[in-house]
Amino acid sequence: MSRAEQSAALAARDPRQFLSKSFMVGAELCGERAHLDLNRPRPFRMNEAVLFGKAIDVGVEALIESARKGTPSVAFAAHEAELVMLEHDEALWPAIEDVDLALKAFLPHIEQFDMADMVTQPHIRADVPGIDMTLDCHPDLMGRDGSIIDIKTARRAKEPDAAARSYLELGAYVLAAEAASDTRVGWVAYMTWVRTKSPYWQIVDFEVTDEFRRRAKERIRRYADAVKADVRANAERAAGPINVSFPNGPAFPSLCGGCAHAPKNGGECTITEEV
Repeated sequence: MSRAEQSAALAARDPRQFLSKSFMVGAELCGERAHLDLNRPRPFRMNEAVLFGKAIDVGVEALIESARKGTPSVAFAAHEAELVMLEHDEALWPAIEDVDLALKAFLPHIEQFDMADMVTQPHIRADVPGIDMTLDCHPDLMGRDGSIIDIKTARRAKEPDAAARSYLELGAYVLAAEAASDTRVGWVAYMTWVRTKSPYWQIVDFEVTDEFRRRAKERIRRYADAVKADVRANAERAAGPINVSFPNGPAFPSLCGGCAHAPKNGGECTITEEV
């Protein structure tokens, strides 16, 4: 599947049919947004931070692709990242120098983690026993041994136990990958480009345990149940959708500023925080 085809498939994915990692992580941040995404979907509002992350994801993928052919090429990777940026309004573009810097700093990690042998952006769709919806995931990097690495960008570093507590994100990748194959995932990691004055790649990893799998499964099962409850409640409701299973509002007010469901952005949210 090409990058364009993958983007189209992700945009058309129905969260009522498949339970995605992105939906669950978003619901954790704001349940009302999750409910509206189910019943009143609106186009995603791009911003600089998200576009920078997309550019880095594509650049890292291109670095690994070129490494498979012999030598990782930052020039090729930066070109691929810039093509992604060109798909969006110039006002949202991050500085290409910042993208180049992150990609150059990533080079030593390709050899460190044998990334040339990793699968980039695999699409995993799997049924996990005990979870009443099919999981649909796109981890960034997956090793032949089942190891999983998620590439991130952020303004601040992650906590040391971030991977060990990532039940909805890394946990979903683990459960889906193990359900789709006979391979047991041994370890997971976040690799985050921390955008400080002196930016750097932070690595937070975790050796997957059965307790981690249990906790991930319990949390994901509850989100599957919440989605199905929401669908049942609104299946034939003529008066408009009601939120019966996602009670949490925005985790912090600044989430509302760029949310497509905020009234100032043309949405219908009734609990928007003033920002």
